[in-house]
Amino acid sequence: MGGEPSVIWSWLESTLAPLRLAMAWLARWADVFGLCLGAAAVVLAFLHSANKPSADAWSGLHALPVSQVAAVVLVVICQATVVVRGRVGRGDRGLADACREVAAYIDDSCPGVRLSEVGVHIWKVSGIRRQHLRRAGTFLLIGDRARSGIRWRQGKGVVGFAWERRETLVRDLEAIRARAASRDEYEQLPGDDRLGLSWAEFQRTPQYQAVAASPLYKRGVRAGSAEVVGVLAIDFLSKGHCGELANATRDPAFASVVGVCEAALDFRKNGE
Repeated sequence: MGGEPSVIWSWLESTLAPLRLAMAWLARWADVFGLCLGAAAVVLAFLHSANKPSADAWSGLHALPVSQVAAVVLVVICQATVVVRGRVGRGDRGLADACREVAAYIDDSCPGVRLSEVGVHIWKVSGIRRQHLRRAGTFLLIGDRARSGIRWRQGKGVVGFAWERRETLVRDLEAIRARAASRDEYEQLPGDDRLGLSWAEFQRTPQYQAVAASPLYKRGVRAGSAEVVGVLAIDFLSKGHCGELANATRDPAFASVVGVCEAALDFRKNGE
């Protein structure tokens, strides 16, 4: 009996996956579909007003009247999708701008670190039953990076620890690796250094030398009761700069850039 809920959730996720893909496809082409369906609705309206091909063809539940109603309904859906897509696009641009502002702050605060070796990411809390973090915004000056394939949850990774503990954290991964060159050495480390990761998971992110993470809270809620809706993460690829990153996050000015990220995430979520 204990495994039934997870089986049901897995079944729901696999069942709804095609619907999510179809909705994503519709969102991408909604304006084209809307134009085509609008033209079809106009033609059908003209035929209906002229009773062509016959009055009987437009009576009851024949194909023509049903098609006309369906075309109008689909036009409305497409237009609503275009509006939502526009709001989502503005929200995505806001998150990208927030990441750039954080990167500019780090560039000023950590002069010894090249901006090309800095990554800024805004993660949002997703899911209902088993919540996890999903990347919502990113700043990378050059190209992209290989994904770890790890699903970040509360208590997993620096971002998961920051989410769970509701505090800004900085971890020197370079120093941790120096103390753990093997599985046995890694498993002897304190929990705060293992970050809820298995040895295999820890091995998937060899490029990161230092990571900072700060929880992002829901706006418009009384202080102390606000839920964490996301996490701001900053990573360095260059070695020897964890101290600079820690100092940057302790500076009072850091709260301002965190606030910018919270506002951008709130705009993205509510579309306001």
